[in-house]
Amino acid sequence: MLKLINAHRIPEITMPPIDLKARWNMVVGTPVIPPPARQRLYDINDLHRQAKESWPFLMRTMYAACDAVGIPRDSAFRGRTKSLKRALEKATHEKSGNIADIKDFTRGTITTNNPEIILALANHFRPMNNLRTRSFIDNFSRPDEEKMGLRRIKIVTDLDNGHLAEIMILHSDYDAQGSKLTHTAYETVRRLETEYGSVDLMPPDIRVQYNEAQQIRIDTNNELAEKFNLTSLEEKRQYFLCDASVCDRSADLPFMVVERPMANLRAAVYPDATTGLYTIDNSLLAHVGSPCCMDISREDFIEASMKTVHYHNKPHARPLIFTNGS
Repeated sequence: MLKLINAHRIPEITMPPIDLKARWNMVVGTPVIPPPARQRLYDINDLHRQAKESWPFLMRTMYAACDAVGIPRDSAFRGRTKSLKRALEKATHEKSGNIADIKDFTRGTITTNNPEIILALANHFRPMNNLRTRSFIDNFSRPDEEKMGLRRIKIVTDLDNGHLAEIMILHSDYDAQGSKLTHTAYETVRRLETEYGSVDLMPPDIRVQYNEAQQIRIDTNNELAEKFNLTSLEEKRQYFLCDASVCDRSADLPFMVVERPMANLRAAVYPDATTGLYTIDNSLLAHVGSPCCMDISREDFIEASMKTVHYHNKPHARPLIFTNGS
């Protein structure tokens, strides 16, 4: 068993390999190379005690969001403090033994059945609008492929007392009906993954059963998204590279074009080497379709963006190592 880490760790000299297929947080205002969002306390008992004391601060944060978008405060719900036993299990099996990497000791939800309110709540918590937001994963705009197209928003926020907490934004009916309709399929997937450990190790007939259960989850999530008009929240993204030798730039510039129908949004987002953040520059839209602009893959965009920031004014910086490139 991994040894639980309770003490401060010496920062690693080299960065671990960067998985280009991971769920990178590519929204305006977020770091291109995000630092890990970690709790400030590294002792499990101190952290658990702080979590139990953090509920008033979390509710204050969620009430402020409800007030900002004009919905009742009873749309916000607090969860339960994660138990010490579950925290130890999660740290050991999912966080390489580091208890400070657990951000859902304290967790709450904000629910609504109105897609426009979901968009308003997303805008309230987006990093470009909210300095307290440490992580922002919007699976209404980009459904979660790892969870078979699940729609929700998961936020890690810095509370007034310094504790990191998790806030989920959910569509009430979508979430309730989805949980009910996919329960049997979800239990099948969990049972088979526990029994065999990996899809690759499943016998052919078992793999068919597994894939059928996963397809039920995908189809259900997509059907419910259509039913509740959640597809209007989805984003379309295209990735490009401006060739410096053609468009008279000092260096190649990666950027992505983001389109969101409900907000009538079309924006160009690029990695700002000076700030290290993803930033909007709609003048780049004029380059789309021109000889200097080429289509690239999502993985190539992430790699180029990280290199742009990492090597800016640092010609001798340690090289970045990437995995799962295109």
